[in-house]
Amino acid sequence: MQTYHYLHIIDDRKIVTPLQDKCIRSVVERKRAEDTHEICIIPYSDDINKQIYLADCCRLEKAYSCQNLVYCDTDLFLSKPLHEMILSEGFPYYGEYTYNTQHHGMADIYFFYVNNCCDYFRKFLSTDKLSPDKYSFSINDLKSLTDYKLFNNLDYCHMYTTIDKQDNLHYIKKLECMIDTLQEKLG
Repeated sequence: MQTYHYLHIIDDRKIVTPLQDKCIRSVVERKRAEDTHEICIIPYSDDINKQIYLADCCRLEKAYSCQNLVYCDTDLFLSKPLHEMILSEGFPYYGEYTYNTQHHGMADIYFFYVNNCCDYFRKFLSTDKLSPDKYSFSINDLKSLTDYKLFNNLDYCHMYTTIDKQDNLHYIKKLECMIDTLQEKLG
């Protein structure tokens, strides 16, 4: 029987919002007794890009060595645990990028399952591509991922609260929606 190692990451202030608490509990309360759960603590930074960089490095270092790792952002509500999902062997699983309509169907790293594919993560999601001066992986890095499966988006809900905290990205999201609307009108 496959067991799972669930991972959450918080900063060393250990401040968890009510939403985050509910999301973390959605994982802890649904996992089986034989599954494990870990909360990694990273240093806090006022710089959101540096904070995301530290979290990305932490989760990917785990993915490089933990064959059964299931990473969940603290703003991801899990309605169905992995042991109840029908998953194919030999493929990493990701949550779908849903921050804007332009990139639907693309993988995102707020929720992933290594699924015995540590080499895949080392190859395609190298921490060498990350920088404390930019926000996580680029859209092009995520677009270039291949040979993976997406989780059924009815089994979880991701809130994108971290990215919404960045005013610039929030306005970019609004602009992308406006551009999408204009493109639809123009045909």
